[in-house]
Amino acid sequence: MTHQNDSVGTATAKHIFRAIRKDTILLRALLAEYETLFLPNDGKRHDQERLLRHASGFISILGQVIPDYLILGVSRLVDPPRTGKHENLSLHRLADALNAEGHSGLAKPIREAIASRRKEIEVIRLHRMKRLAHLDLRRILKGGEAADELDAVTFNHIRSCLEDFHKVLNGCEAVLENATTSFNVAVRGSANSLLSRLRKAERYDQLRKKCQNMHSQEGRGVEVRFDMETAELIWD
Repeated sequence: MTHQNDSVGTATAKHIFRAIRKDTILLRALLAEYETLFLPNDGKRHDQERLLRHASGFISILGQVIPDYLILGVSRLVDPPRTGKHENLSLHRLADALNAEGHSGLAKPIREAIASRRKEIEVIRLHRMKRLAHLDLRRILKGGEAADELDAVTFNHIRSCLEDFHKVLNGCEAVLENATTSFNVAVRGSANSLLSRLRKAERYDQLRKKCQNMHSQEGRGVEVRFDMETAELIWD
């Protein structure tokens, strides 16, 4: 994300911090939803995979789009302060603004957090440049032979970067706004809500078929209603 030069001059460290905080909250929300849908604990995995098969095409798209967005998001956070004539909204830009306003004690941990995740960031940014922001022609033409040229970006790569960035942003927030923000993001109508609805819908289908079979064998009609709270069929 870039800002035009005529507006950058009025952007204080607090303005830049608030914009970055908003961006990282979205990334943390996406991270949590991805974890819920695709990385359930072993006790839930079989049941959840069965539920998600009801929308397997859409779920498979989400399984690709969310990681790609997370890669782009983390990569943008560590962009240089400027690209050509354009200023970037990034952690480096925030550190520069903090230094300019006399908050070097807040700027230093930001740069240290980025440096501590250098290896993960290199892998993430290479995916951005070769696969997402641009399509590297040589890789595309080589097809499967080029698959090993890019190291895989793992869930832990993304999570560790966001956790470290969250800590230093909380340090900034404590000074700039006298507050801190939890890493966990509550999402209304979350992936857990979707799974709950799928579970009730599956139960509804099972009970409806059972009910129809019973009454077709007895040769009489039936009035059926579904209780969404209990996921039970009630018939007369």
